Formats: sequence, C-alpha cells, structure tokens
Amino acid sequence: MKGLKKILSYLAIGVIAFLAALNYVLFVFPNQFAPAGIDGICTMIQELLHINMGYLSLLINLPLIVVAFVVLNREFALKSTIFILAFSASVVCLEALDLSKFYYLTSTGTSIVLAPVAAGTLRGLLYVVTLNLNGSAGGIDIISALIKRPIWS
Repeated sequence: MKGLKKILSYLAIGVIAFLAALNYVLFVFPNQFAPAGIDGICTMIQELLHINMGYLSLLINLPLIVVAFVVLNREFALKSTIFILAFSASVVCLEALDLSKFYYLTSTGTSIVLAPVAAGTLRGLLYVVTLNLNGSAGGIDIISALIKRPIWS
C-alpha cells in the first residue's frame, strides 16, 4: 500500500507539471507577460530569442537538479526532476499544437490584468500541491531549499 501511495505521488507530480505547462501556454504566452522566477526569465528569453521556453527551463534547471541530488533529500530531488522533465516536455509539446482557440484573450488582444491573475492563481495552487507532495517546480524552489537546509548536516 505504501508503494502504491508513493507511485501515485510521483504520477501526481507529472500531472501537476502538465497543468502548469498548460497554464503557460493558455494564459502566459498569449498575453505576453513573464511570471516570477526562473521560468519567468525563460519566458522573457523565449520572447526575445524565439527559443522554446521548455528547453530553456530544462537547461537552467539541470545543474540545480544535480546539486539537489548531492546536497538535498533524494525524494525531493527526484520529484523535482520529474516535475522539471514533465513541465519542459509538456511546454514543448503543447507549443507544437494549435491551442489558439483556448487562449485567454480579451477583445483588445491581450489581458494585462485578468490573465496574470488567473495564471498566478492556478500556478499558486499547483505549487501548493507540489510542495505538499515533497516536490518542487525547480528553479528558485531548489535554491530556497539549499539556503534553508542546515549548514552542519
């Protein structure tokens, strides 16, 4: 029973990562704003250089994952790795699809208030569940865990 619960928690992390990617594709990218953190930086780089944010996020998070496996809790590092891989792959795949019918846009083209609020609320809920499952979305979350850990452990 304990093994099944563990497998379900890893599966939940993957589903949450997919939903986070869908959030970016439907709310963030069409409305041209950048959320906080490393994924926000990746979003800005994507807008400037036209390099898919999924690849950028993976590239930036890989060194953090290596450090997490060496320094932090192994389960936390593994769940964070699953999130990062699933998120990056989902962004790449979803960007290849034409989801323009589902974009949240206003009559003027973009939403400067409601889209960021909706995206932030959804992302916040997804973060809470991820953190409660002892995982993270990578980036600043891993850096925070490194700073928080006891120096003498």
